[in-house]
Amino acid sequence: MEVYEQNQFQDAARYRNHSELAQASAAMDSVIHDPRFDDCEKRQCIDVSKFQGDIDWNLVAQDGIDQAIVRIGFRGYGNGALAPDPYFRQNLEGAAAAGLDTGVYFFTQAITVEEAVEEADYVLGLLGGFALTMPVFIDVEMITFDTARLDEANLSPAQQTEICKAFCSTIEAGGYEAGVYANKYYLTTMMDAAALAEKYTIWLANYTTQTSYTGEYQIWQYSENGYVNGINHVVDMNVSYTRKVSYAADALTIHSNQTVSPVLYGDNILSYRSSDPQTATVDRNGVVRGLQPGVAIITAVSSNGTSDTIEINVTEDPSFRVEYADLIYSYAANPLPGDPNFDGMINASDAATMLIYSASSGSGNVTAPIDSFQQLSYDYNDDGVINASDASCVLILSAQQNAGIL
Repeated sequence: MEVYEQNQFQDAARYRNHSELAQASAAMDSVIHDPRFDDCEKRQCIDVSKFQGDIDWNLVAQDGIDQAIVRIGFRGYGNGALAPDPYFRQNLEGAAAAGLDTGVYFFTQAITVEEAVEEADYVLGLLGGFALTMPVFIDVEMITFDTARLDEANLSPAQQTEICKAFCSTIEAGGYEAGVYANKYYLTTMMDAAALAEKYTIWLANYTTQTSYTGEYQIWQYSENGYVNGINHVVDMNVSYTRKVSYAADALTIHSNQTVSPVLYGDNILSYRSSDPQTATVDRNGVVRGLQPGVAIITAVSSNGTSDTIEINVTEDPSFRVEYADLIYSYAANPLPGDPNFDGMINASDAATMLIYSASSGSGNVTAPIDSFQQLSYDYNDDGVINASDASCVLILSAQQNAGIL
């Protein structure tokens, strides 16, 4: 990545004339993908910063680029000052307008959890609510040509992992997906990449045609010498692996207080949102809970940009509920007809109770005489006997109250 900045340092070797750039082209079809990604969509992604200068994003899109990750800012590796990338706004807006999925990265030099949170808050302030379709990445890498504050800190893998977690959790609290960028060596030796991969998108940097990295990752930066139409300098080339997010149905009807986990699949880093949390909520695992009658649209989004929706229609609780005032009045004078189990609801459980009572009296579907005040609740059709007819009446009433499946 072109992130090495202290006193406006520039990597002059990356600035070549246009004819030389053609020689540096690195296409995605030149790399060998790990078999674990055989069933994934492979999307072409670039990451850019001020070092690419002015970009014609329409030409970039026409050249087959699907995604762009924009440097939003950095912490100086010597003085520790936070600064924005001067091109981040125009790059974000230009890429999004051209139809590309967009994310951002921040070059970190945080050496404490507090500094990581400071960096994340800084990024959130720069974004100002700008809608992203890819994560916000913390970019962790070494400075090989100079003395850097992060390298001098000699952090343990556990400390570096906590710094990444602090950044990512703060980004998530701000309403964005989060991820970690690092090279193969850093992921393998300098942090607990497996723990980070459980929650966050991993963006691997390994400049080769076939990476040997065995850990989890969703994006692979395979070259720093790519050429893309619309960009007059070499650019980092990436491939992102996305399993298409898909719900099994377009719509689903549930009732109040019912939960359901719709069938879907993605890249294992999914986020969910409800269009109307008053009607139905959805948690971070995709479990939907109906709260009150109405319609809510649940959206699942993959960290790499694909998404799908399902319409949740919430109905009343299917049990026929008796108003409390009516229940008190009825029980004060007579048991409630059709509610032999005295739970205040008329449903299939009551029908079963009636049938069990009839069978236990030896009457089967014939008749059983009413011999007590309490048994009035069994005789729903008020014909003086308790049999299958009473159970049938209760089931019909239950079905009319949208409880036919219970």
